[in-house]
Amino acid sequence: MPSEKPDWTQVGERAVSHLAKLLEIDTTNPPGRESLVADYVAGALREIGLEPQVVAKEKGRDNVV
Repeated sequence: MPSEKPDWTQVGERAVSHLAKLLEIDTTNPPGRESLVADYVAGALREIGLEPQVVAKEKGRDNVV
């Protein structure tokens, strides 16, 4: 099964872009608002074909699985 080599420059640029967007999200505690980051990460994972689940033990304190 042939596989293409990743374009590491593009991979790096996407990683930096995601990091920059994550750093813009205010998750200062209190109150935390981790759900904002969880929603962003889940959306990014869906864009590449994965099916993440967002779960929370407490409202607004979401995690991505």
